[in-house]
Amino acid sequence: MTISYQLSVANATFAGFPKLLIRWKGSVYKLMFKELLVFSVLYTTVSLVYRLALTDGQRRIFERFCIHVDETINHVPLTFVLGFYVSFVVSRWWEQLVSYPWPDRMLYLIGHYIPGKDERSRMLRRALARYLNASTILLARSLSVVSKKRFPTLEHVVDAGLLTAEELKMYNAVQLQYGKFWIPLVWFTQLVDQARAEGLVHDPSGMGTKQLLNELMAFRTSLGKMFMYDWVSIPVSYTQVVTLATYTYFLGCLFSRQPLDPTQSYKGHNFDTYVPIFTILQFVFYVGWLKVAEALINPWGEDDDDFEVNWFIDRHLQVSYAIVDDMHGKVPPLVKDAYWGKTEVQLPYTESAMDAKRDEECADLGSTVAYQVPVKDQRLSVPNHEPSSRRASLAGFGHPTTTNGNAAPMPFKPAWDTTQGFAPRRKSGAFLSPHETNNGVTKLNAELSERHHPNNFTLGNAHHYAAKPTTDGSHSSTQHGLASTVRVTPQGGVRVYIDDSPNDSRRSSEIHFVPRLRPRSDALENIVEQSPSPPVSPSRDEDGTTPLIRPQYWNH
Repeated sequence: MTISYQLSVANATFAGFPKLLIRWKGSVYKLMFKELLVFSVLYTTVSLVYRLALTDGQRRIFERFCIHVDETINHVPLTFVLGFYVSFVVSRWWEQLVSYPWPDRMLYLIGHYIPGKDERSRMLRRALARYLNASTILLARSLSVVSKKRFPTLEHVVDAGLLTAEELKMYNAVQLQYGKFWIPLVWFTQLVDQARAEGLVHDPSGMGTKQLLNELMAFRTSLGKMFMYDWVSIPVSYTQVVTLATYTYFLGCLFSRQPLDPTQSYKGHNFDTYVPIFTILQFVFYVGWLKVAEALINPWGEDDDDFEVNWFIDRHLQVSYAIVDDMHGKVPPLVKDAYWGKTEVQLPYTESAMDAKRDEECADLGSTVAYQVPVKDQRLSVPNHEPSSRRASLAGFGHPTTTNGNAAPMPFKPAWDTTQGFAPRRKSGAFLSPHETNNGVTKLNAELSERHHPNNFTLGNAHHYAAKPTTDGSHSSTQHGLASTVRVTPQGGVRVYIDDSPNDSRRSSEIHFVPRLRPRSDALENIVEQSPSPPVSPSRDEDGTTPLIRPQYWNH
């Protein structure tokens, strides 16, 4: 069964893997030595016939045939086909191993929620544990040769103590043409329900029963995976293709690898050899690869690397009874531990383990803990972006302007600058639409969607808010009966609170401007006035309205 060599490769040593070549049990030699023996006999037979039985004319024909086979044999994609097949078989083999159910998690829940120490509670816990193991063994009998040999009939299961005679009668009374390994799990659920009715399950909220059933469903899922892997195999056609490719290739090697007459000056046949060393090694590699897949394609047999089903059965049954019965209610006394009152805990090392002790300076604090940034590079700064041709086409967009219209240096780049673009965040059907006037002063306009806003208000380019500062540093305005308050968020966005009915705060709308990565063509406009310094009070624009201004903490 499973051959373990973990201890032999615990440390990387000189010739660590080559030492494994001398093993026989579970080795590739044991898997394919018969095939290698047959190949060697056939190869030797062909060589003797060529050297001793053929005439000179027949040898020339044979030699031309061998050269032709050597030129065409590499058309077989053996490495690709065989490698993919073996990797698929190995992954399937491992998935079947991890699908084998372990009852430990369920047993912990049983011991916790059925805490009684009376005989009835003890019988209940042991029966639940036995049903879990019985369902696993009933399934293992249907797919494992090892388990079938151990329990050839259901009577053997009864004799082993996994089922009682009465339970066997109930099991056989279920007339189905399908597998019935799930029947003990049905008894499990009914027994839990009966125990709840008797008050043996300590679960006033019902969550414990839910946990038990959830764990039972996971257990049943694992059993189902085991059954599905045995029921649905790798398509036989795929296995046939790989087998044909491998054996056809080496059938051609019987001729293509024959050493031909050196006197004929054939290319690559200048030396006569009697033993094809590298051909034998190639046979070991490829055929051994195929034999590995053959051994792992069904891990429920008796090969060296098949699963230890009997070990699973014995271990799970003994652990089950130990958890729910032998160890139930037995807890060590609660005492102060050896490190009570100590802030630094240091476990001792033996002399042989001191070499493996890690240096205290190598604590796992991150790979860049020791990296030091030069002091001269630690000053905080915000880089300025030069306007591109696309951005420069927008007058003063993203850059403050002076009185003569020239661009002034930007001391601080808002998070919603045009290098990122922005998009309005809708709320209550309202959204912002920024607009830039002809004189380069940007104002904030708001449009209320006619489809969503209850009053069908629409504010176009001519409707600017008359803004005035408020005590909290924001700006409020009233235009056509529409009250609003504008605040700049710490992230650099603009938040507008619009109330179409100042007397009714319940109908207020909140509008956000948020940065985004790509600017939309219809949103490439500023949303605040670009001025070299934040004015104390708003000024009148050419059209008589008061534009929104930046708050005094804009550059702070």
